[in-house]
Amino acid sequence: MSSDDLNKSLSESSRALAKAFIVWGLESLERVQQFSHQAQEYMQELVTEAKQEQQAASKTNNKSDEPHYKQAEAPAEAGSRESVTSDQ
Repeated sequence: MSSDDLNKSLSESSRALAKAFIVWGLESLERVQQFSHQAQEYMQELVTEAKQEQQAASKTNNKSDEPHYKQAEAPAEAGSRESVTSDQ
């Protein structure tokens, strides 16, 4: 086998290998896009369900303007507490 034939054979093999790699890459890309699309749909469903639960909770709560948590209050001073309770 001459060097020209060997170079041609290697070139054809390299081309076939590169082409197979590109095909594999395109197929992999398509699978990743499908997975990403499915994951995005799943997350959108979760967000929709969470919003629906939040709306349902706010409808059952008569105090829908207030947050669902209570803010901690600072302790009142002893003197001011006595004056408030004595006024009542």
